[in-house]
Amino acid sequence: MVTQSTIKVVDAALKVARLMLLIAVPASVAVMWATTAKPARFVPHQIQATSVQATGMPNHELQWYAPLWERDLKQPPLPPTVAEPSEESKPAPGPIPALLATFVEPRASYAHLIDSQGKVHLKTIDDVLDHFRVLAIEPGRVRLQNGDGIVWVAMPEPKDR
Repeated sequence: MVTQSTIKVVDAALKVARLMLLIAVPASVAVMWATTAKPARFVPHQIQATSVQATGMPNHELQWYAPLWERDLKQPPLPPTVAEPSEESKPAPGPIPALLATFVEPRASYAHLIDSQGKVHLKTIDDVLDHFRVLAIEPGRVRLQNGDGIVWVAMPEPKDR
């Protein structure tokens, strides 16, 4: 059974807890407000000068980057497609590996290639197959290098039945 003195003690404890909450909540909000990071002031010439020096990357104009609504968000960002090889890149000597399939993922790209003995290999960029180094993997085609020769290998078209 609860006595009158127990009720008075519990009531006093609840009043103290309520008072502490009334003081602690605004104080914690004030502390959080005072310690939050303030946004940096935008100074274009400083950012432009430091970004080129710090990263070593070329500083492209804003038009170089495609707007978000023009990008295919299902595909990973690919570098601009290289023009077809000119007369400076001769076809590589020997049998060129055949391409079965490509898998282009955000973190890595893979290609299923058939070597000169007819064996299937799964290769990524910079792997070597029959003295051919894989330079690039794009959806449906692979760029291979053998010595000085660079060649694009595309997947074969499906046959009509």
